[in-house]
Amino acid sequence: MDFEKLVPEAEPIKIVERIEETNEKEEPWLWNGKPIESIPPEHETFVYLITNKINGKRYIGFKTAVSRKTKIVNKKKKHIKVESDWKTYWSSSENLQEDVIKYGKSSFIREIIYMSVNKGV
Repeated sequence: MDFEKLVPEAEPIKIVERIEETNEKEEPWLWNGKPIESIPPEHETFVYLITNKINGKRYIGFKTAVSRKTKIVNKKKKHIKVESDWKTYWSSSENLQEDVIKYGKSSFIREIIYMSVNKGV
């Protein structure tokens, strides 16, 4: 039996450079047109818009700014809030990540367009 006919030909492996590995300065997130350093404590999530200044492409996404972790203290479970990687986040879209590597971080505008108190809202 010819096993090569039974096994489909594999697609070539795509090697993509990680965005974090570039030495370029991180563009700040904007809120109402101004750079934002921290998310207000009453907000845990936000909706964002990333715009490519070169070709005008836009990407809308959702990110949690705070996550809840469980920590054991004195043999009891405690829930604590931990800040996520939102400051350095560049979306889960592979196309957008490839464009950030191709054009550079300074070619994009990262805007927060809506903040929410939780995921449900």
